[in-house]
Amino acid sequence: SGTAAMVLTTRTTAQNALLINGECRDADLIRGVNATFTTGAILNLSSTYVTADTQSANSVGIINGFKGAGTSTFKNLFIDSNKTTATATGKTADIYGVHVDVDDTSTNVGTVNSYGIAINNNFTSTGGTVNAYGLYTNVDGGDTSYDIYMENSLDSSEFAALRVGNGGELIISTGSDDFTGDITLEADGHVILDAAKNVEINADGGSISFKDDSATLATLDSNGLDTYTVHLPIQGS
Repeated sequence: SGTAAMVLTTRTTAQNALLINGECRDADLIRGVNATFTTGAILNLSSTYVTADTQSANSVGIINGFKGAGTSTFKNLFIDSNKTTATATGKTADIYGVHVDVDDTSTNVGTVNSYGIAINNNFTSTGGTVNAYGLYTNVDGGDTSYDIYMENSLDSSEFAALRVGNGGELIISTGSDDFTGDITLEADGHVILDAAKNVEINADGGSISFKDDSATLATLDSNGLDTYTVHLPIQGS
């Protein structure tokens, strides 16, 4: 909104409205500085795409090459957001490093695959020592810090989370009733627990069941602090 200091208009569908060729190796090709924003944006892009069958399109394309042979760091996209003012009493500040919102409001009859974030990170050669991270998180400093937090889209009080700390890794699941909040492992093979120390199963309900499909193989019940009952089915029953 508002007036523009400069307007570029192109009337040709195959013409770039702005093309910049530079040799600024140690400076910025494009640089914008603004003293203070209230609701304005540093960069605001708005467009509509109507792609033909079998076509692909990118709203924003960042294509770079990295040829550094020495010790160095390269970041294809770097976002650094810093909050320096204390939030007032009774107020809430929601801050997002990256916010992705993908909506499909049409009634589809074909197949649609929608990805909030798709990550591909691959090496074509394993020479040297190479490490690939699909998702790398380092989260700390909050009253509660979650490395990964997944919320139920139908009930915001239900979530699953992954937290890594000094005590190891913690998987959290929270439900609004007795029938939600379960953690289920469905493996098309074996489930293997390989611990360097002990394996602890802590069931606050006091009962641990071992099953084959839906058939109970054994049940461990606690009838007190030191009394345990093992229920084993009779062979062939």
